[in-house]
Amino acid sequence: MSLLLVKNKSKKNQNIRKYEIGKIAFAFSYFSTLSFFVDFCLFSAILSVSNSPAFSQAPYLKCTEVDSLGNVQLTWLPPSDSCGFFNQYYIFYSPVSAGPYVAIDSVSGFFTTTYYHSGANANMAPGYYFIQSSSGCSGNTSDTLSTVFLSVSNNSLGEANLSWNNPGVTTNTGWYYISRQDTPGGILVLIDSVFQNNSFVDSFTVCNDSIYYQIVSADSSGCINASNFQFLEPDALQPGAVVIDSVSVDILTGLGTIGWQPGLSADIAGYIVYIANGFGGWDS
Repeated sequence: MSLLLVKNKSKKNQNIRKYEIGKIAFAFSYFSTLSFFVDFCLFSAILSVSNSPAFSQAPYLKCTEVDSLGNVQLTWLPPSDSCGFFNQYYIFYSPVSAGPYVAIDSVSGFFTTTYYHSGANANMAPGYYFIQSSSGCSGNTSDTLSTVFLSVSNNSLGEANLSWNNPGVTTNTGWYYISRQDTPGGILVLIDSVFQNNSFVDSFTVCNDSIYYQIVSADSSGCINASNFQFLEPDALQPGAVVIDSVSVDILTGLGTIGWQPGLSADIAGYIVYIANGFGGWDS
């Protein structure tokens, strides 16, 4: 593009206007009087408008985190450009990936990058989200992410089978970290990790106890995707019968000694010894 500039030798009645095309600003003079002496100078200016993909006009939804009550926290990055003005972010949600999606709330503030969805029930099923910014940009909708939903079941061998969905985070590192709460009211403890796999078999078994699991993954920036806390139902498998292999009496003390073979069940916590009470019953 070429621009023809008129240069006034007199500085009277001169006004300056600035224009911006793309990312290059320039200025020229114009005059409110018609009586002036002019000469001309011609120069060429090459102006370029950048359409680089590095400038995103949509918010970047990074991760979803489910708490113990099934509520969800969303985290995103703001757009690189608001295209002149910004009003707010709209949070869209659906319980199924195909939709329909409903705007459940809005967030003001261009640099606000988190939202807490109370009552999301993400401990019952996955939830699906995207974010739309109200601004001067036309392409203003993020990708859709789901919460990580963990399912746990026991098989006939008394093992815990864990499976979960992919949240759809394009920058996910591929690693999933499995944590387990071993004792009621205790803390979650990391027990293992898997790479690019959405299932895991835990050899820890319970007969009648409350055990919880959670899956956590992270994207390349460290933003956490955390699943629901999933309860492991008791396996309902009784420990194998104890085999008593010896009974003896100490001739000096008169005390009896009982010996048995150790049980093979993984969830045996101890043994209870019973003795006949002489009335047709047993005392422990």
